[in-house]
Amino acid sequence: MNINELRNGNYVLLNYGNGRKDVCKIELINIEERKATLKVLADNANIEIDSPDKWAMLEAIPFKKEFLKQLEFIKDNDYVVFGLPDNGAYVKFLGGGNDIIVRKEKGEWVLITRKDKAFYGCEFHYIPYLHIFQNLVFDYWRISFSD
Repeated sequence: MNINELRNGNYVLLNYGNGRKDVCKIELINIEERKATLKVLADNANIEIDSPDKWAMLEAIPFKKEFLKQLEFIKDNDYVVFGLPDNGAYVKFLGGGNDIIVRKEKGEWVLITRKDKAFYGCEFHYIPYLHIFQNLVFDYWRISFSD
């Protein structure tokens, strides 16, 4: 896992190496000092990540459709996705042509953003992991999916 991709509010897995894994939220991260405070969601305990061995315990959470449902995205099979030849996507309706659009392309989840000079008027951002999705949504819309 690339720790340079991590931000406050991101969700990650903490792998204890004994078959147990906990979902954690990054409460505070300092990339330069290579330190982080994680909150274990199962029991609200805080864990300090401050050594290479502890950083090695972190794993990215693979992105999956269930996250879209939890975040109240609507599956709309008729949604027109910019100039793409086929319709349909999971959509978080924000209005004003500024909706958050996610769908699968060639078996991979992508976040689709407007790019006027692109051939179809949009750009694909691959989202293999939940924290990548969280970061992209924040970068483009300033919306935090960390609660």
